[in-house]
Amino acid sequence: MTPTDSLWVAKSRELSHVSSWRWHLRFLLPILAVYLVLSLYGIGRQSLWEDEFRSVQRIAASRPIWQDGHGFLYFALLRLWARLGTSEAVLRTLSALLGGVAVCLIYTLGHVLLQPRLAVVGTVLFATSPYLIWYAQEVRYITLVLVTTLLTMHSFCRVIRSGLLPWWLVYGGSCLLAFFSFLSTLLLPVVQGCYLLGSSSRRSLLRKWVGCQLIVLLLFAGWFVSGTHYLKAFVEARSNSGKSSAHYKAFPLPFSGDFNNVRPGMLPYTFFALSAGFSLGPPPRELYANRSLGQLLPYAPMLSILVVLYGGLLLSGLMALRRQRDSRLLLALWVGVPILCTFGIAKTLDIFYDVRYVAMVLPAYLLLVGAGIVGFRSRAVQIILLCAVLAVHFLALRNYYSEPRYAREDTRSAAQFLESAARSGDAILVVGTLSSLPYYYKGSLPLRSFNSVGDDAQPLTERLKEFTANCDRVWLVEIRPWQMDRAGKVKAALDGTLAQVLSQSFPGVELYAYSNSQ
Repeated sequence: MTPTDSLWVAKSRELSHVSSWRWHLRFLLPILAVYLVLSLYGIGRQSLWEDEFRSVQRIAASRPIWQDGHGFLYFALLRLWARLGTSEAVLRTLSALLGGVAVCLIYTLGHVLLQPRLAVVGTVLFATSPYLIWYAQEVRYITLVLVTTLLTMHSFCRVIRSGLLPWWLVYGGSCLLAFFSFLSTLLLPVVQGCYLLGSSSRRSLLRKWVGCQLIVLLLFAGWFVSGTHYLKAFVEARSNSGKSSAHYKAFPLPFSGDFNNVRPGMLPYTFFALSAGFSLGPPPRELYANRSLGQLLPYAPMLSILVVLYGGLLLSGLMALRRQRDSRLLLALWVGVPILCTFGIAKTLDIFYDVRYVAMVLPAYLLLVGAGIVGFRSRAVQIILLCAVLAVHFLALRNYYSEPRYAREDTRSAAQFLESAARSGDAILVVGTLSSLPYYYKGSLPLRSFNSVGDDAQPLTERLKEFTANCDRVWLVEIRPWQMDRAGKVKAALDGTLAQVLSQSFPGVELYAYSNSQ
């Protein structure tokens, strides 16, 4: 080959590479634009809720960020980002931008793991996902978890295909980033290990993978044990467990809450949330307040449609990938292992289970749903199914943007109302959680949580009598009351002893004023 021919071949490859990138951008950029519009629309409209308030507190605390084992990587980014401003819109924009990175990564992973058309469809479903948009407008680490998860799975796929040292280094680094973003990502190596064991064509890489994971886990364990507060807290909890049990047996709380009770119904609800988010069907607040099946009956037709649509597409996707056994195995494990393990751990240890703890499965779940759409040979059927799923997404997003029933607790409006209506001589009692109320409330009266009133050993009436003894009016503020008073005993006791003179409702917040005149 002459130098001229070599130059021509190199030039052709360069043009082909540029053309390939232009082809990808032609699909990715419109999808990314749609995501940005959905995630930034009304981003500062709702007030911060409890977990977001904790994030703001965390970046303002004196304790070093890196000592926080609960997603310290996000808090480090948030502290830098907060220099641009501390309004709701500015703080949440970080999560929205991280979600945009996740959209790009799922598109790339779809091309590596599956096929171009499925990569596009999966990215469209991901970019419009009500679950993703919800967390893209929240001052928490969920979208960062999605970014690090996708980066980890992408580098893992590159490793098992090429085995090159640079990709092993990228894979190890991305695993550490995932662990630093949220502890539940420790289940990702379980997914990958099960995949290597189950795939005969990849099993030869198992020894190298174990060696890589040992190095990564040693680095993570060194930081977790010596750098965070978790080990100390665990030791203290173990030493005080007997004492705490005796205390609660001797002095039972007067409430009937079972907030942390892990029920099997959380498993189907997890798939429901991954499909339609939290703004379609029964609002989360209603489910927390009443966990009976009767709560679902008014939504039975809609829930049935969602079960048929998404359940059918999930099964169809698994069948459509029968010729891509390795990809199907990896996606199935990616969905199943984190959900089952997280649920099992929560059930065993009797700790709270939340759908956000398994956010890492969202990309795999939607890729399987996308495979179910693309798996049909008829282009018309594919378009109909894609439109049906997108209709569900946009209906859920419409509710999220406009329906107060699905909004976060509006502590901002509640605080403003208290500032204008409460006067000297009043007392404010909060039942449930203070949430972000202290962040917004600028009045002169103190906010008292019922947990801080009296002693747990006292009867409820005595605790309330002690609190209301020296005030003219009592303001009862209920924010997420199911966390401590699912039966509403505090309000019932006040209704029985004092005269209610005013009530005001905001999304997720109920205010009641009682006159204490004798």
